[in-house]
Amino acid sequence: MLLRAPHAPVGDPASARVPWGQRARWWYADHNAVACAVAAIAAVGAAVQGVNLATAPAPASGEGALVAAGWSIIHLDSAADATFSSLGPSLAPVHLGAWLWATGALGGTSSAIVAGREAMLAACLVSIPLVWVLARRSGLARWAAAGACTVFAVSPLAVALHRPVHGAGLAVPWMLAGFVLASARGPRTRTVVAAGVCLAVAVLTEPGMVVAAPAVGWLLWRSSPSARRRRRRLLAGAAAFGTTWFAVTALVTSGTEPAAPLGALDRIRLVAGGATSAAGTLAHGLDGRSVAGLVALDRVGAGACLLAAVVVPAVVPRLRPIGGAFWAFAALTVVSGEPSWCIVAGMVPLGAVLLAAGAQLVWAWHLEARREPGREARRRPHAASPAVSRLDAAVPAVLAAAALGLALAIPDWISTHRHLATADAAAPLASAREWVADNLDGGDRIIVDDAMWVDLVESGLAPSSIAGYGAVGDGPDWRSYGYIVTTPALRDTGVSLARAVDSSLEIAGVGEGADRVEVRRIGAMPDAAGPNADQVAPSDARVRTGRALAANPGIEAPPAALRQLRAGDVDARLSTVLATLAGAHRLEVAAFVRLPGEDVPGTPARTVELAGIDGRRIAAGDPAVVEVVAFLGNQLPAFRPHQVGVVGRTSGEPRLRITFPIGQEDQG
Repeated sequence: MLLRAPHAPVGDPASARVPWGQRARWWYADHNAVACAVAAIAAVGAAVQGVNLATAPAPASGEGALVAAGWSIIHLDSAADATFSSLGPSLAPVHLGAWLWATGALGGTSSAIVAGREAMLAACLVSIPLVWVLARRSGLARWAAAGACTVFAVSPLAVALHRPVHGAGLAVPWMLAGFVLASARGPRTRTVVAAGVCLAVAVLTEPGMVVAAPAVGWLLWRSSPSARRRRRRLLAGAAAFGTTWFAVTALVTSGTEPAAPLGALDRIRLVAGGATSAAGTLAHGLDGRSVAGLVALDRVGAGACLLAAVVVPAVVPRLRPIGGAFWAFAALTVVSGEPSWCIVAGMVPLGAVLLAAGAQLVWAWHLEARREPGREARRRPHAASPAVSRLDAAVPAVLAAAALGLALAIPDWISTHRHLATADAAAPLASAREWVADNLDGGDRIIVDDAMWVDLVESGLAPSSIAGYGAVGDGPDWRSYGYIVTTPALRDTGVSLARAVDSSLEIAGVGEGADRVEVRRIGAMPDAAGPNADQVAPSDARVRTGRALAANPGIEAPPAALRQLRAGDVDARLSTVLATLAGAHRLEVAAFVRLPGEDVPGTPARTVELAGIDGRRIAAGDPAVVEVVAFLGNQLPAFRPHQVGVVGRTSGEPRLRITFPIGQEDQG
């Protein structure tokens, strides 16, 4: 019979006393081919999703907020340091914190977002065998179960949902585990309890997973022909779900506002209970990505899943709980007031099982249509009704339509995977992050994208001096910060910091167009005439100082550098210090350099490279170089360089690079 679920053999009662290790070896001996097939699919999925994991898609603010919350469970010292955006009560940060602690991922990745995405990849790999078991317990053949795992692992829509850091992706393995345990034939009490616990953890990780609870209850209800056992199992599962939910909720919301220093339990309460000091909230995950945008990644596959979700449950009763859960997620997506793309993550594994079941249903239909009529049928040719004959005649058309759909889906798959393998959407954010870490110190207070928060803290900046967008908002708090980093997330999401941006001055920028990331200095006056009002023309002080330095006989410089000085395009502190040095040394200026990202019109150059001192080439041990470096280090704070050092050049001629700190331009 089509899609008949395999029946587990009734074991001898003594088999329960067999050690688990021996039973595992027996299981592997019977299912080694299945284990190898699932492992191969998982390896392919890991390869597809692991390529270019750091840069595609672009890191989102919500990803950074979740990783920051997970990081804080391990490292946070006080509640005052929790200045990343709050995401509300969830166990997702606990999952991430456990992953970061167990693997030490932050020490071996290029950014904190990559460490979080590795946790998402691990969650996906755990889900693949669960999809297999769920498909097999739903009556699918091995080839169909393998197809469901493949769709779940490597389809463009699935990859787009598996990569970013979000609570739904971390909740999917728990939801699938609940389905697998509830679909066991004749489950024991401990299996039913485990199903309830897994579903509760899924809901606590992503609240939208609660719509799967009726389907799990449906599976438990039909697990026995005895009405009494059905009620007992359903009651046990509901009790396990409720007890787990209430216990965890009470744990993370109990107690008063934690005071420094924080213990491990206080840290979990701080982030999992939604009690962080962050003042705002931020939609997490793929910022700006709508459900329609996700479906566009695999239009044919999404359409086929929807068709299978309509037809298969109507034909195959065993798959109706899965179909019911699929449509419950779909209804939640439609009625939600905000783009609920994260709910689609719960639909993907269920849709993969339904799609594979539809493929098996069509293939079985094809085999039935081609079967030779038996002896009894040849004696009574009228036994086959005209309706059945016409239905069987439609099989070639259905197979042709499936082949056409597959041919149309392949280009979408190739295009999406090629983009994921070659895109570098994280480059502007990474460059801006490096600029902030190199040029701003612990005394500067900065408003940043949450995707940068952990990396900046790991680079040495104090957590209390860095705040995510949602932790500040558009209230008066932004005036206590000196800088703001503006990213596409700030422009695309509902977080409002317009007044802070309007009262700021761009000092560095990376990228072009909609992907541009800017570092801006917040002005002292919140009602400034414009964000770049003082960048229209250089200040008179810079022009006067630069012209005097250009005429100084102790300075030798190429024509381009002299033009920069006369135009007032050089930091006044730099010009003043060079003029002082020229009184004791003859300086050869190679160039006034703009650091990467500082090509902002009107922003003065604050870096100079000296090619020689007193007629000698730059060398690290030269007495003149040592004297100049010591002189610069003894200056007053307003005129003390941020970095001084000898740098090499491809031409083999070292130069002495002097860089002044940001934020004190036009002094002197």
